[in-house]
Amino acid sequence: MNEAESYSWNEFARELRRRSRWDLDKIEHSLAGALEALPSLERKEREELLKVGWVVAERSSKLAVSFLRIGPTILSSLSTAIRSVLIRWAMILADHSVRRSSIFWRGAGRSWRSSRRKKVPFFSLKVWKLAHRDPSISFKFFINLPPDQQRISRDRFSSWFEEGLTLIPQSIPAAMAYFALESRRSQERPRRTILRVPGRSLRPMKLFAQALTGRSLGLRLCRS
Repeated sequence: MNEAESYSWNEFARELRRRSRWDLDKIEHSLAGALEALPSLERKEREELLKVGWVVAERSSKLAVSFLRIGPTILSSLSTAIRSVLIRWAMILADHSVRRSSIFWRGAGRSWRSSRRKKVPFFSLKVWKLAHRDPSISFKFFINLPPDQQRISRDRFSSWFEEGLTLIPQSIPAAMAYFALESRRSQERPRRTILRVPGRSLRPMKLFAQALTGRSLGLRLCRS
């Protein structure tokens, strides 16, 4: 990290001191921790992260100090594969609600720090889509990530996620309950299984079923 970048972060801390005028020692400590963590990030990540900080500062100096204390440290501890998604998600939440943005940073380390390095959680690219559609629902999804990862397997996540998106134009409360896994529909959807049978196997299956039942049977093809 070059001098210009260090100066930008120091300017950010200086503005927080000017605005808050409370617990200045805490700001100094937060800045020291940030400057220690920031060099492990890519330059683009540092630039975007600072932009998030300024958005938070415009709305709450107190939460901006919290961001300075935990944002750079948490982001530097996570896989490089998910950092850009997290920063963009954090910016959307900061624009929407600085309180939720603060909770987001505290929960990010808890949710993803245990992920193996360079492993992209299979949901990370889709949450960007959800965050743009509705920040509140994406936040609800975020705070329920640990149980979601356990209950929804990778091969079923895409269909589960897309079904949830269809609820947003219909009912925000229903979509919010769905992505929080609080509705019966969202809990049952991951358990559904689809039997996929190659076309060449259909006739033998039909003959076998007729032999077992002694009846003439037909097959109905359903699209999932």
